[in-house]
Order: sequence, then C-alpha cells, then structure tokens
Amino acid sequence: MRKEKKKTSINVKIDKGLDDKHDGWYNRAENNGWRPISDKILTPFDAVEIRTNQQTKKYHYNKLKRKELTAQEKRNKKLKWLRKLYRDAKNAELN
Repeated sequence: MRKEKKKTSINVKIDKGLDDKHDGWYNRAENNGWRPISDKILTPFDAVEIRTNQQTKKYHYNKLKRKELTAQEKRNKKLKWLRKLYRDAKNAELN
C-alpha cells in the first residue's frame, strides 16, 4: 500500500475553481480624485540636496575593512570637532 502525499502548495492558475467568484473581497473606493502637490515637486532641487547627492562614498569589498574605515572616519570627525571647539574657546579667551 502506498500513502497518498498531501499537496503542500497551491498553484493558483491550475487549482483555481471554474466558479471562483470574488464576492466578499476587499474593494478599494477612492473618494478623493485629486491630491495636493508638494512645493518640493514644483520647485527645483535645493543647492544642499544637489551637493550632497553628488558626493560619493568609499566602499571596500571586505566587511572588516569597511568597519575599520568607518571607525577611522568617526575618529577623524571627532578630532575635527574637538580642534574647532578648542580653537573657538582659545579665540574667545583672547578677545
């Protein structure tokens, strides 16, 4: 005797019944035929947006190297900020 295998998946095109009705399905009704247009669409792009969009970011294929580069970038950014902070404090002290 052979056990009958149960069907694990349904193929919609083949297994669909001939008398398949769509009664009770969700029907979306759009009550608003117009949408307000944002000013961003009508106006040209912002200068900052254009400048930041053109910047490229370095990407290394090795994940470990990418982490090292990210840590180095964070460190450099922090050092730059600290230098500016101390320079501004020194200038304020002199004035």
